[in-house]
Formats: sequence, structure tokens, C-alpha cells
Amino acid sequence: MKDAKLIDISTQVFCKINDSSPHSLYTRTRERSVVESRRMIWGYLRANTALSLTQLGDMFNRDHPTVLHSMKQHENAISISRNGIPFDAAYTEKFRAGCLQIKHKIDEIEKELVYNQYMLTYHVKKNGTYVAPVVRATSLVEAISEYEMYNVMVDEELVLAKLI
Repeated sequence: MKDAKLIDISTQVFCKINDSSPHSLYTRTRERSVVESRRMIWGYLRANTALSLTQLGDMFNRDHPTVLHSMKQHENAISISRNGIPFDAAYTEKFRAGCLQIKHKIDEIEKELVYNQYMLTYHVKKNGTYVAPVVRATSLVEAISEYEMYNVMVDEELVLAKLI
């Protein structure tokens, strides 16, 4: 997935979780919700992309020392204390929830791309003639597993054909 798309998704998700607007990330405000949104976005992107601190800072008109300081605060907040509890449990919970939401959004986008690549048609062959053509979008893995499952269950022949 392209970094720009990941930046957009992470910005939307973490702003929604922290109840802040994406526009406020570019301002000089020190509101907790905005600062935490920025910190979570940078923390997520730093772990999941090859963006440098300078590039991360440029996203919201900040310099790399600001990003570095924010990254240290992020790491401290999600680090685990001796008793096994995160130092900032509320922050950590929001960050993990955001990471899961981003993962689901990315999975949906990738699933949509796979479905667009594989439009497969199913024809059931019975007594030498084709009956009941069914066309649907699916992934190749799904089509093969259905093909194998269908042929085991019935005596009819299932033909897979990739549409262009």
C-alpha cells in the first residue's frame, strides 16, 4: 500500500478516536486530543513505513526534533510497567483500537483490489451441456477452494474461467 494512502487512513482513524479534526493537526494548538492524535499517527507511521522523522514532521508542519520528542512520549505511554500494565492505559487502548481499525480498512481496500482482479465465472456442466452460469467477484484462493469443495459434494463438473 502506498504511504500516502496509509497516511490518509491513519489520520482519519486517529482523529476520530481522539475526537479531533484533521485540520487541527496543522495548527499550533496544544489541546490534548490534537497532540495525542499527532503522536499516534506518527507512532503508527514510524512503525509501518520507512518515513523519516523529517518526513513525518513535514506532514503537519513540524520539525524533526518535535517528532522525536513526540515519538519518545509515545513509546513511554505504550511501554509496559513491571506489573504488566501500560504506563498510560487509556492512551494505549486508543492506540491499539486505532491500529486495528487501520488494519481492517487496509484489508478491505486490498480485498477490493483482489476482487477487481479476479472476476471468475462458474459454469456447471451437466450431461455434456453447460447450465447455470454464475459470475461473481472473488479472489483466486476463494475460487479454488470453492471449486474443490463443490466438486467433492456433487457429481457435476464445475468450470472456472477468468474474465478479461
